[in-house]
Amino acid sequence: MNDYLLKLIQKYKNKGILVDTNNFLLYIVGSFDIYLIRNHSRTAKFTEDDFDRVSKFIDAFDIKITTPHVLTEVSDLLGNKKELQFALRKYIEIMKEKFLESKQIAGTKTFLQFGLADAAIGETAKDSYLCGYGRQSSFRLFNQSNNRRGEFRPNQNDLVKLQFSVFQQLRTQLFSH
Repeated sequence: MNDYLLKLIQKYKNKGILVDTNNFLLYIVGSFDIYLIRNHSRTAKFTEDDFDRVSKFIDAFDIKITTPHVLTEVSDLLGNKKELQFALRKYIEIMKEKFLESKQIAGTKTFLQFGLADAAIGETAKDSYLCGYGRQSSFRLFNQSNNRRGEFRPNQNDLVKLQFSVFQQLRTQLFSH
């Protein structure tokens, strides 16, 4: 694993990782049944290898952070499959949920550009959590410095793209075991 990712794990292991909707959805579906990833309409773009890398990275952190907004999106995207909703419930019970009122989030400049769930991730990450993201909009959200347009990078701190490009580079000890 590259030094950047090892430092992130070390820095945030006990603080927590806040994962966006798409990565959390992959995490839930793959944890339930790795072969369902290719057959679920919302995770079919991923592979079992993507799941393996995302889950090992997420599991390297002692605390998993979420927001009600992310949980709602994940629950909706899982559909009406009781087994998947049960799997989600197991994770809800062990995750640390951070709540910000939608009224507060809607008042931010990022809300209009990125929507409620991504703006909630950004606002929540200001509490010093590592952000794990996958969407291009989230990348723009978390990769901007404070500037005149009101975009921000939480705490001017760290983030990691959990899908594709980062994991194509990860062929080292943590993920090879």
